[in-house]
Amino acid sequence: PASFRAEHVGGRRVLVVDDIMTSGATIEECSKALKDAGAAQVFGLTLAQAGLDLSAEPDLLDHRLHM
Repeated sequence: PASFRAEHVGGRRVLVVDDIMTSGATIEECSKALKDAGAAQVFGLTLAQAGLDLSAEPDLLDHRLHM
C-alpha cells in the first residue's frame, strides 16, 4: 500500500516512532528503507521496550535517556 512506501524523503531527516520495541527489527527495517529512498538521517524513538526490567538495572534507563 502507498502508506508503506518511502517516498518524498530525499534529503530529509526522518523520525520513526514505534510504540513498543521487542527486537528493534521494525525501526531497523524502516530506517533501511528510508535511507535507501534518500533520507539524509533517520532517528528512532521507542516509547517502551518489551521485557526490560529496570528494577534489575536502574541505571539503564538514565543511560538510554541521555544517549
